[in-house]
Amino acid sequence: MKHLLKLSFLPIASLFLFIVGCEHKPKELINPGNTPKDSIVINPDPISNCDSAVAYFKNDILPIFTSSCVGTGCHNATDRAEGLVLTNYNNIKKLTDTQNPKGSDLWKVLVSTDPNKMMPRTQRLSASDRYKILKWMNQGAKNDSCNSGCDTAKYAYAADIAPIISKNCNGCHSTGATKLGTWAQLNIQAQNNNLWRDINLTSGPNKMPPAASLSVCDKNKIQKWINAGAPNN
Repeated sequence: MKHLLKLSFLPIASLFLFIVGCEHKPKELINPGNTPKDSIVINPDPISNCDSAVAYFKNDILPIFTSSCVGTGCHNATDRAEGLVLTNYNNIKKLTDTQNPKGSDLWKVLVSTDPNKMMPRTQRLSASDRYKILKWMNQGAKNDSCNSGCDTAKYAYAADIAPIISKNCNGCHSTGATKLGTWAQLNIQAQNNNLWRDINLTSGPNKMPPAASLSVCDKNKIQKWINAGAPNN
C-alpha cells in the first residue's frame, strides 16, 4: 500500500514542478499595427551606464548616418550612391582612419565645402555632429553602445519627442514632401497613423529610420504621445 501511494504521488509532484518551473515573465512589447491604441507591456526603465566622455557608435554615430546619409538617392542598400552603403558599422568603419582621423576619407568629406565632395550633399552636418564623429574615430572607432536609460513616463513633445525625431529623422525629412521638423508637420503624420506605421516597419521604402530602427523605449514614448492626442507641449 505504501508503495502504491508513492507511485500515485509522483505524477502530482511532477505536475507541480512543471507549473512552478514555467512561470512566464512578460516581454517588452510594441503593437506593430497601424494604430498605437492597443495597450503595451513595458519593462522597468533601464539605468543609464553611458560615459559622457565617450562617443558610442550605436548611440551617437549611427543615428547621424541614419538621419543624414541614407535617405532616398543616397547611401542606402537600394540606391548605393557612389557604391557606398552606410547603414552598418563595417561599411562606415572602412571610411575611418583611427591613426589619423583628420586624414580619413570620412573626415575629408564631412569638412569639405566643395558641393561635389561634401557629405551630406544638401547640407553639412552640424559642428556638434562632426565633433562626435571625430571623437569616435579618436577613440578607436569602436562598434560599441551603452544603455542611455529611458523614462517612458516622460513623453512631452518639446522635451522628449522632438529630440527623437531630430536625432533620427530630420536629416531626411527637413526637406521634401514629408517634413517633420515642427510639431504641426509631425502631428499630421501622427494623426494619419503614418508615423506609427513607419517606425514599426522592419523593411521596405517606408521604414523609418531606413537603417537602424528606433529603440523600443523611443517607440513607447511616441506611442504614449500619440495616444494622448499628440499635444504640442
